[in-house]
Amino acid sequence: FAGTVNEDFCPPQLIYKGKTLPCVDFLTDWHITFSENHWSNEQTMLHYLEQVLLKLEADHPALVIFDRFRVQCTNAILTLLDDKHVHVAIVPANCTDRLQPLDVSVNKAVKEYLQKQFKDRYTDQVCQQLRHHHQKDTKTPFEPVDLRMNVVKPLSGKWMKSLYEYIIQSQKS
Repeated sequence: FAGTVNEDFCPPQLIYKGKTLPCVDFLTDWHITFSENHWSNEQTMLHYLEQVLLKLEADHPALVIFDRFRVQCTNAILTLLDDKHVHVAIVPANCTDRLQPLDVSVNKAVKEYLQKQFKDRYTDQVCQQLRHHHQKDTKTPFEPVDLRMNVVKPLSGKWMKSLYEYIIQSQKS
């Protein structure tokens, strides 16, 4: 997540694993991209900066606060930010959880929300099977809950979207 000093959230970036852009039409205003291992890298970071953060209209100086994650502190990224007159603050190692505003205020809640969504879905899948077996009085074995990435990834995108909409709606209230 990224935000402004006015407490507005910027469109998030989701990075999927693969070699091509996934088909995710339900997140049209987000920055959806890919990398071979689904991790942020210099290319995904540069693209997010160019396509989202540096397009924000600002009549005042800008500041980005990075932790020591190496892909955020490459020469290409720091040069781009410097060229755009964006100040960079780098949080010292092992201090992110105390000094990076979004880690302190948002990221923990996001992780808890996503974990709850996953647990609720898993529980629902198990309960459906239990109800089905109880109603049919069947002896067929239970099926494991489908945890394949091609099933879970679209769900996680939808959960992220609902969370983001909740955050945006809360800001308006």
